[in-house]
Amino acid sequence: MSIRTLIFSATVGALLGCSNQVTEPELDALKSMSPTISRGCSWKTKEVNVFNDPNAFVNFRYASCVTGDGQNFHTHNEGTTIAHAYWDVVFESVHIFKKPDGSMDEFLRTLPVRIFTPSENCAPKQISTSYWVLDDGLELDAKINELPCGIYGRNFAGQTVFEVRDNIVLNYNISGIRDGIDMSSITYEYRANLP
Repeated sequence: MSIRTLIFSATVGALLGCSNQVTEPELDALKSMSPTISRGCSWKTKEVNVFNDPNAFVNFRYASCVTGDGQNFHTHNEGTTIAHAYWDVVFESVHIFKKPDGSMDEFLRTLPVRIFTPSENCAPKQISTSYWVLDDGLELDAKINELPCGIYGRNFAGQTVFEVRDNIVLNYNISGIRDGIDMSSITYEYRANLP
């Protein structure tokens, strides 16, 4: 487990597990921390079309640790899920949404349910200006046998967060993946068709 993962997990554990509020500067510091990569890996950039819209793209950097074409990216769920795979095995994903016009609370309550039905405990909870979770009432390191709040809540790798940015909302696992996508590098661009 990387230092970044330990710090992020401990901070979010304090944030979710007790009444003390983590401050925005602390979350900004976590957000700006670059993930570590293994020796022999290098950063590469990727552009992926999203939202089933030929003009909508996200760009990000990711750790490339292989030679050949084994590492790939694809989108599904109407272009809102970016899956990062090695050959056929998906080992990381991030959900991306257009920032809602209304409140985040309302937006999170109306997310489409995927795979599992949310429990009664799955209520949106704001943990800072930019971060939200689906509060399932479980401890941060709880072991689960199913996804208590569907695919946008806690998953088998741990707790997830919703990060609100200028024009998008990202949903990803806070534990991070070594040699994966640098979540802090994700940017959205809409390229209008020129006449």
